[in-house]
Amino acid sequence: MTVILVYFNFFLLLYLFAIWLIRAILYFEGLITDLKHPIVAGFHSLMPAAVIMISINFSRLGIPLSLWQYQAIAVAFWIIGAVFELILLTLTIYFLIINEKMNVNFMNGGWLVPPVAAKTLKSFTEKK
Repeated sequence: MTVILVYFNFFLLLYLFAIWLIRAILYFEGLITDLKHPIVAGFHSLMPAAVIMISINFSRLGIPLSLWQYQAIAVAFWIIGAVFELILLTLTIYFLIINEKMNVNFMNGGWLVPPVAAKTLKSFTEKK
């Protein structure tokens, strides 16, 4: 049952990541506008965080099923997620710092998404 859920999560991620990536490529100005928005900016870090979660799924699946290359797949997804997370986290923080229209009313829970994703990256590397 675990293998089925891991692959379901994997295919769901591929579907959603493809849509997110197509939007980022075709409507790049919209992506930059989103990253400059004080509320929406933090939510773009969810996609790389999802890639890292898939990496954790494959790394845990590789322990009982060592015949497959699950550990190599986990490392590849971790690298992809970490690079995307670093880029989006840096852009999000940069655009929030240079935003001249920022005030206290824009503070929300969405700002917690990039630090939580960064914490996930850190905790994943500590367990290896």
